[in-house]
Amino acid sequence: MSSVDLEASLIAGIAAWAEVETPSNHPEAVDSLLTHIRADLDRLGGATEFVHPAPFCAGILLARFNPGAAGPRILLLGHVDTVHPIGTKDGPLRIRIENDRLYGPGVLDMKGGDYFAFHAVAAMVAAGDLPPSPITLMLVPDEERGSLVSRPLIEAEAARHDCVLVPEPAHRHRALRLRPLCPDHQRSPRSCGGRHRRGP
Repeated sequence: MSSVDLEASLIAGIAAWAEVETPSNHPEAVDSLLTHIRADLDRLGGATEFVHPAPFCAGILLARFNPGAAGPRILLLGHVDTVHPIGTKDGPLRIRIENDRLYGPGVLDMKGGDYFAFHAVAAMVAAGDLPPSPITLMLVPDEERGSLVSRPLIEAEAARHDCVLVPEPAHRHRALRLRPLCPDHQRSPRSCGGRHRRGP
């Protein structure tokens, strides 16, 4: 696949997820997107699980690949809920490309990052090149409300892994923050330098 085709595929995938509006206070809408994602993960051969920890909240999606592998355990963690009410895509934040940027409800925070994580796993599966490590993709439905329901499950899942990656865009001057999982839950921010591959 050429870089142009890859870019088009990624844009189409993110836009498709953004088309399903998922405000935190609409659990049925959030579940609708998660059900769609689960079907795609099932087709990739992941062992999927849909957990509903509370009746007033959408579910939590887990997909496991290489569960018996001996390498470092990797958790890819994201959220699919947004702050945008139903109807946003038809009004103030239409899904569109403008000035070489993709716009739409949840495109940045954080369906774009979620889709990149999904695509990375899908590409490795398609190439038969999954690393010899257990990989778990975890998507939660309530981050924009403080993860009040999902937090205990996030912490429990994180404790079972050696590495937790959250593909959510950060502030431009704090591109990467590492927070080791310490027994006393202390946070230890670190900074990392780098440069853009292209663009401003």
